[in-house]
Amino acid sequence: MVAYLRTVPPIANPNLPAPRPPSAIAARESGHDGDPLGEQIYAGACASCHGWTGQSPISGLATIAGARSVNDPSGVNVAQVILFGGGRRPGEAGMAMPAFGDAYSNAEIAAAANFVTARFGAEGSRLTPDNVAALRLSR
Repeated sequence: MVAYLRTVPPIANPNLPAPRPPSAIAARESGHDGDPLGEQIYAGACASCHGWTGQSPISGLATIAGARSVNDPSGVNVAQVILFGGGRRPGEAGMAMPAFGDAYSNAEIAAAANFVTARFGAEGSRLTPDNVAALRLSR
């Protein structure tokens, strides 16, 4: 199913900016995507699975370049996945993203989400620690 879905061309959403192509992401230098705290957290907890270009070096399931949630300038979905993980149903093949909500503060989660949307999306989010605190409570 995943192999088939990857062959289906994306449908543009007029409410979101156009995704940044992986070649443009790869050409960007580090240190130019906003908060250095977000980059530090990404380097330590995320880059090994998601890569610096957003194309995972270990699994297509972990590729985030071009993903709708990364392209959403609100950053809410990215923050929720960082907080609560990316679940897979029991018995499904592949890996799941672990939850980092217990490992990082609200400020750190906001910084990481803002870094991810700025680096891999078309427009960076501006989440605050208070936004992340509200997401924690909403679950």
